[in-house]
Amino acid sequence: MAEENQYFTWNGSRTSGVLSDGLMVAGGGEVKIQGHTGVSEVFDDGQIVSMSLVEQDGGIYKYQVNVTGKCDVFKSHIELHFTDKTGDTYDLRISSPVKENHYVDYNSDDARITKISWTQ
Repeated sequence: MAEENQYFTWNGSRTSGVLSDGLMVAGGGEVKIQGHTGVSEVFDDGQIVSMSLVEQDGGIYKYQVNVTGKCDVFKSHIELHFTDKTGDTYDLRISSPVKENHYVDYNSDDARITKISWTQ
């Protein structure tokens, strides 16, 4: 049986926060946040609407964090930081005012995401 995402705890605000004490796994679907039906509820104005981790076939990188969202036209960008089980952190900057897919590719000995933080 495949491993499933585990619920994260949200601390902070909609413009600067941390998701911790959870797990996002490859193929586990959308990130889960305690007390919330979706990731859009914890971001300012629902700018981020989905977030997941996938395992890729071939290529240089084996894993990819996918984020669908946009940055408010009056803000310069959203900085997202994903920390995996090994302690390595991967950064993603969203500056487009158009809601679209953004991603960060990486390799890891244990790619499961244990912490997600952001600032706007």
